[in-house]
Amino acid sequence: MTSKPSTDGLTFTRDCYGKPVRVFMWEGVPWFEAEAFCAAMDLSAAALEAFDRTATDTDIALYSFDDEPVFALSPIGAWKLVEANDPYRSAKFAAWAKREANHLAPDAPPTDPRMFLTLQADGMLPEMPGKYSGRRAEWYALKESPEHLEAKQRARSVLRRMSLQMANPQHNFPAPAAATPSL
Repeated sequence: MTSKPSTDGLTFTRDCYGKPVRVFMWEGVPWFEAEAFCAAMDLSAAALEAFDRTATDTDIALYSFDDEPVFALSPIGAWKLVEANDPYRSAKFAAWAKREANHLAPDAPPTDPRMFLTLQADGMLPEMPGKYSGRRAEWYALKESPEHLEAKQRARSVLRRMSLQMANPQHNFPAPAAATPSL
């Protein structure tokens, strides 16, 4: 987790199903106060600590707000926290975070990993979102993206080659040609 500088000066409180959640705008992306978001979901501090151990810098950050450190979740971090703890009963909180983010940052680029689902580094899909999380349309769009289809084809050719080698150990199959990076 990265320590972030103070916010852009835009800090406000939004209602999340009857509980107040502070929102910090940083570099045009809304970040939600993690403790308040967890309180709205009835999650313990231990659940947030467990999430923090596996989260990336685009998921959770430590902000200096009024000289006190505050953990904050990006919209994708809020979704990942929900998916890690209770994806079925708490999906409405992930959907709320997405709606708020879209309202507060309507011009965010679709490649911003703090706001939207993105492909993993190897081009493969992230875990499929829960049914009511508000992220399934993004996931299906990624599934049909040329980058994912290319990565999927590469993975298939590696598996095909491995299975041929296992079935025919006496043959020496040439390695597939290296893929040229697309610009």
